[in-house]
Amino acid sequence: MPGERTYAAFISYSHETDHALGPLLQEGIEKFAKPWYRPRARRVFLDNSVLAAEHDLTEAILDGLARSDNFLLLASRASARSRWVGKEVAWWLENRDRRKLFVLLTDGDAVWDDGVLDRQRTNALPETLRGLPEPRCVDLRGVRDVELDVRNPEWESVLADVVAPLDGIEKTELIGHHLRERRRTRRTVLTTISVLVVLLVAAVIFAVRSEQQSNRARQQTLVATSRQLAAQAAAIRDARPATARQLLAQAYRMAPTAEVLGALMDSASIPRVVPGAAVDVAFGPRGDVMAVLRKDELVLYEGTSERAKIPLPDAAAVLFSPDGTFVAATSIRGGVLLAQVADPAKRSTWDAGTTGIRSLAFVPGKPVLTMTASGGHTWLLDVTDPLAAKLITEFAPDSDSIFTASAVSADGTTLALSGSDGTIELWDITATPTRRAVLTGHTMEVSVLRFAPTGSLLASGSKDDTVRLWNAATSQLYGVLTGASIFVTSAAFAPDGGTLAFGDGNGTVHLWDVSDPIRPKTAQPLLGHADGINGLSFAADSRTLASAGEHVRLWNVLGASRSSAVTVLPSGSHTLAFGANHRLATGFPTKLYDLTDVVHPREIRALRTFNRGGSPQLAFSPDGTRLASGLPVALTDPEAGETPVHEERADSVVFSPDGRLIGAAAHPGVFRLWVRDGDGVRAAAELPGSDVTPHGISFGSGGRAVTKGEKGETLQLWDVSSPDAPRLVRTHDTKSDPVESVLFRPTGDTVITGSATGLITVWDMANGSRVATVRRHVGSVRHLALHPGGELLASAGEAGEVVLWDVADPSRPVEVSTLRAGGRYTAAAIAFSPDGTMLGGADGIRTTIWSTDVARLLARLCADTRPMSETEWRQYLPDIPYDPPCA
Repeated sequence: MPGERTYAAFISYSHETDHALGPLLQEGIEKFAKPWYRPRARRVFLDNSVLAAEHDLTEAILDGLARSDNFLLLASRASARSRWVGKEVAWWLENRDRRKLFVLLTDGDAVWDDGVLDRQRTNALPETLRGLPEPRCVDLRGVRDVELDVRNPEWESVLADVVAPLDGIEKTELIGHHLRERRRTRRTVLTTISVLVVLLVAAVIFAVRSEQQSNRARQQTLVATSRQLAAQAAAIRDARPATARQLLAQAYRMAPTAEVLGALMDSASIPRVVPGAAVDVAFGPRGDVMAVLRKDELVLYEGTSERAKIPLPDAAAVLFSPDGTFVAATSIRGGVLLAQVADPAKRSTWDAGTTGIRSLAFVPGKPVLTMTASGGHTWLLDVTDPLAAKLITEFAPDSDSIFTASAVSADGTTLALSGSDGTIELWDITATPTRRAVLTGHTMEVSVLRFAPTGSLLASGSKDDTVRLWNAATSQLYGVLTGASIFVTSAAFAPDGGTLAFGDGNGTVHLWDVSDPIRPKTAQPLLGHADGINGLSFAADSRTLASAGEHVRLWNVLGASRSSAVTVLPSGSHTLAFGANHRLATGFPTKLYDLTDVVHPREIRALRTFNRGGSPQLAFSPDGTRLASGLPVALTDPEAGETPVHEERADSVVFSPDGRLIGAAAHPGVFRLWVRDGDGVRAAAELPGSDVTPHGISFGSGGRAVTKGEKGETLQLWDVSSPDAPRLVRTHDTKSDPVESVLFRPTGDTVITGSATGLITVWDMANGSRVATVRRHVGSVRHLALHPGGELLASAGEAGEVVLWDVADPSRPVEVSTLRAGGRYTAAAIAFSPDGTMLGGADGIRTTIWSTDVARLLARLCADTRPMSETEWRQYLPDIPYDPPCA
């Protein structure tokens, strides 16, 4: 309102001189002794700030004068000459109390002598003030050139001189009040800042925790999705192997968990597929060429890459010559195609003059090929020159039966022919073909015959859904194999003679261990074909089985089991030790191999590790450069040095993680410590009460070791920091689950044991407590191996399985995969390579190598399949943008 006093003071000044001082003075007066919660302690009128938008300056200034309690004149020579300043002073003197007018001298002089203005010496006051008594005056000339800040003592004192009369209090009291308000403001500000900092820290912590929780949630989602993809891959790996490989590769991309690593290690057991329907399949004896017989053509492959095509209408059967130089294929139209493998363009056809030829067989050791037509009519051809085959002889059984299959014995003397009445005729073909025996037992037509590659074992498959094993030399029936459904349609012996595969009309491939034909053992069947199995063939190394149906599937097998092994070496012992630079010592006698190319291992040399044979146990030093074996323990350079002849064999040889100590002894007995000194080794003290088994001792950190106690009834913890005087720290009772193997993690207090009852137990040796117990194996667990990364454990059981465990959390071991080695693990035989890229196992018959090299495994997955289509991607990962792993 016009009459309301709203300003504590009106500042009158000259813009010419005090345009900078005026606003600073306004701000200083308004904020002097200001409470922290108010924007200003008092209001001050200043035309420069208040009248910026005014057009009638005179009216505005008069209104400001009327609403102000005090008048502050910034006196200077310029203001003395200013018309506006003169008018403002005149108005105040005329309308307000002159005692409320204060002179703030900023420039020039204003001199009073005993209250009377000295006009001669005064040049800073307008004429209207020259006749008045001396007003209150504050000299600001001394602060014009200092920093005008409220915290500057000089400026603060000047402001106090100005503000004190405005507020009607003493200067000292005002300054005290000002200082109190400043402290209060500072405390408030500091408190506010502290609160804000706390809130900021809390907000940051909350944000970080939220981000961490969000990251954990995302990671958990990725892990869950990864595990789901791995599970889906396992479910479809036989029916849709290409998609299964892609899902595994994507699972590892999303979360490289131990479960996925286990699935990757087992991925070599996923069948490879050669697309296109096939009526038969055959491997060449060298193993590098495969023949696939389709309805109207013969196709030759190297691996899964097509090499040549040969037209052959109504094709029926295919077979390679024993030396692998040519391939033979029949047509039901009659005749046989003979083509050179090296140059398929060089080929010929021998015409039998009849139709229905369905069966072929080569006579081992002779350039003779037999062909059999459905009526049993059989031809023997001389194929010394396959491009000019010659008929040797032909004959036909004197029977009303319809013959559909034939086979020639390993010694080349006997031809077996199958009949529709369930009989099998055995013919002597050494001279004029003569029937010498008839085998009976099948209740329906015999559809397939196969002789084992050695001996006189004959397998016959029938439409009665059985396979019978015969001794063709004595006509004795060994046994009957069951499990087929909708007829037995095909069969094949592995070149090593120990495995028989047969297929049925339901698309199942059955594997049997027939190394003892009187007591054959079945294994897990191979599933995935949608239609019947038309043909089966093993590769020369017995490691790959081809099955022909709606497509050709290539299965990795080991013995009578599917396998994920990348390499198999002959062994004859349980010796197994990995060294540096991908070296492996194994076999009997022990041999050193280079596994740089793990698929094609290279033998370096034989190692004499115990007399002229081989030591049951040996070990590489942690740096992989020295090999320890025998008793007394001796070290040698496996690349060049000659191992000395030992006095006694060692049944256990184990290095400490730092390579300083060796635990070694013969069975029966107790473990002895051996101290390494360069390339020399000296005997130290024995560990009383210990029990020597291949994995009965293990070294940990801090000069500690654990041993299996007598009969496995105790677990012993030793202080071996002084190997000449080891100290038994404590023992743990394990009578209920006798210990067979021990493993001390290289760091920490965790010990893992395998028991005679199949248990795996995790111990915390800091307090001797059992942390976790899991049961997976049947029979003793005598072998344990820890991946160098420390999170993957391998355990081997007597049943022949190697189980992989995720032990990242030792209190919760999680099974991630099972690897089949094809034998019984009754002695110490498993180990990881130092670089963690391989896992090896020796079962006394063979040494099996699995790959744990993720890059290699992923590359193989992608090499064996095409990228996943966008449709397939959407089926399994609908919420994730299309980005196939093998694109």
